[in-house]
Amino acid sequence: MADVDALYQKVILEHNRKPHHYGELTEPTVTAGEENPVCGDKVQLMLRINSSHIVEDIRFTGRGCAISIASASIMTDLVHSKSLPELQQLSRQIIDIFHQKLPPDLLSQLGDYAALQGVFQFPVRIKCVLLPWHALEKALELCLSNR
Repeated sequence: MADVDALYQKVILEHNRKPHHYGELTEPTVTAGEENPVCGDKVQLMLRINSSHIVEDIRFTGRGCAISIASASIMTDLVHSKSLPELQQLSRQIIDIFHQKLPPDLLSQLGDYAALQGVFQFPVRIKCVLLPWHALEKALELCLSNR
């Protein structure tokens, strides 16, 4: 089990050091953010959605702990090139997993996201994992209301 923990730790630290899709996006279709006032973690998502309602590009900025930055980085990898309905389904699935409405072993099907399953041992950190997903839900609401 220690080897698995070490691998997960390495994945989280790597995404924190070199987050994927980090930085400003020029001419986003939608921008949405989320902040945790308790700890100060903050994430801002910028998405470019094409006319077929597919995520053409996604970027994020923010500050926070390694868990929230790694979660945002991994999330951007997962949602890139997906349709709005796919994003809604994926977002709901992730949120339900971390709220223990779905089994945590489903994370193993989501690539690097499996690295975040150690957070279940520290329930206070679940907010860190879900911060970018709540920002994505806001962005999806904005997209769907502007159709």
